[in-house]
Amino acid sequence: MATFNYYLRTPQSIKPTPIVLFISDDGIVSKISTGEKIEPKFWDSSKQQIKKSYVGSPELSQFLTAFMLKAQGGDSA
Repeated sequence: MATFNYYLRTPQSIKPTPIVLFISDDGIVSKISTGEKIEPKFWDSSKQQIKKSYVGSPELSQFLTAFMLKAQGGDSA
């Protein structure tokens, strides 16, 4: 079974960095860019999600949820 995790491309950056979806399946790892960026100070790496203190966090969180569902083969509508 595949695992899906979000990571920041450059987690130590002080500038916005791309949010990347990592998919691991039977030892093969694929990386898919979400097309979204965020400053690492607004990213909770342990929960792999945007911190609530980020302006626009509900919309970006919803986008990332839909993006992951689509990558898992589900319906994002």
